[in-house]
Amino acid sequence: MTKRIPHWIDGARVDLPDRRLSAVFDPATGAQSGSVTLAETADVAVAVRAAALAFPAGTRRRADVVLPHCSRGR
Repeated sequence: MTKRIPHWIDGARVDLPDRRLSAVFDPATGAQSGSVTLAETADVAVAVRAAALAFPAGTRRRADVVLPHCSRGR
């Protein structure tokens, strides 16, 4: 039996009902390492809403987080 990979929404594990499953493969070996339930439109809407509340527009950009830690150009 393969490992079941959950979704994470709003900082919590979310086990979606078994609908459509997709295999997950280990890129190094090509072997199936697990499976994940494919999200439906309503699941994605919940996740996007949670993300929007967690990161209000304009609060942080990826570059603001990553670039101070880069050694390029030093």
